[in-house]
Order: sequence, then structure tokens, then C-alpha cells
Amino acid sequence: MKKITITTIIILTSLLNVFSQNEIDDFTDSRDNKSYFTVKIDSQTWMAQNLNYDTEKSFWHNNESGYGAYFGKLYKWEDAQNVCPDGWHLPSLEEWSTLIEHETGENKNAYIQLSKGGKSGFNASLGGFTENGKYFDLGGEIGAYWTSTSTEASEDIAFSINFSSFSNDTYVDYSGKVLAMSVRCVKNK
Repeated sequence: MKKITITTIIILTSLLNVFSQNEIDDFTDSRDNKSYFTVKIDSQTWMAQNLNYDTEKSFWHNNESGYGAYFGKLYKWEDAQNVCPDGWHLPSLEEWSTLIEHETGENKNAYIQLSKGGKSGFNASLGGFTENGKYFDLGGEIGAYWTSTSTEASEDIAFSINFSSFSNDTYVDYSGKVLAMSVRCVKNK
């Protein structure tokens, strides 16, 4: 019989504390049989990993497939609109705002709660972005995520949600639709 050490008990207790707040599950994308962890936060069910579905217009960070498991793929806005599997969709700015507001209650920092290892189970990855698949910026430092919400100011700009390791902050930004950024899918209600 294997002995349970104090370290094992501490690790298991930590994991239970992290995952006891929200329901953790998994989902398999029938298009390519890739599995994703999911997390239910309040009334929303989110993929707890960046989408890693291959399309003709998507990019792996630094064009290396090994980054797919960690960062997922990067998608231009137009492609991001239709890349989520059946039963899931690209979240609107309002849906992202609901998630962030839920995680900033009681003076919590949404970046800390939603980043990898945060208590929410959301596990935002910092996959950076690219414009043309030749130059990749800020991988490991910024997680830039598309929303489905376009701006009224210009048809070439949409809202994005950004996780910054520089400022330990999560914020809304405007991004050119020519950029390829990460996608998180939210389950249809």
C-alpha cells in the first residue's frame, strides 16, 4: 500500500479548493476529436482551454504545432465568427463582461482568477497575436481574445479581451480584424 505524504494531501486539498468553486467537465469536438476541459462559471459554460481547431486561415504560435496544446490556434476575426463547434459560439462583449464582472466581485482581480492556475478554472492562456502569420507578438505575455462584437466606429475593428502579464490585468480593447488572436468558446444556452 502506497503511503500518502503531507505534500500529496496539500496538493489534493489545493486542487479541491480550486475546482470546488465551479463545475469542471470536458467536451470532445466531433470535427477533429480534440477534447477540451470546460468550466461552468455562474450561468455560463466556457471552454477552459483555447480553441485548437485547424482552419485554412488559422495559425499556431510561431507556426509550430507544439504550441497548439498550450496556446491553441490564432484566428482572424472573420474566421473566429464561425470556428466554434456546434452548440458553442464566439462570446459577445457582453458575455465576456459577465464573466469578468463575476470574477471581480469582492475586490478580486479578474486576471488572477481567470489566468492559468486561477481559482475560477478558466485558465486563460497568453497566446499573443499575429497579423500575417510571419511575425508573432507577445506570446506568453498577452492573451488576446476575440469577441463577436464589432465596433460602430469602423467595420475593420472589433472588441477584444486582453489578459496582460505586464499589468496583471484583464481589459477590453479595440483590435483590427486583420489580427489573428485566440478564441474561447462559450456554450449556447
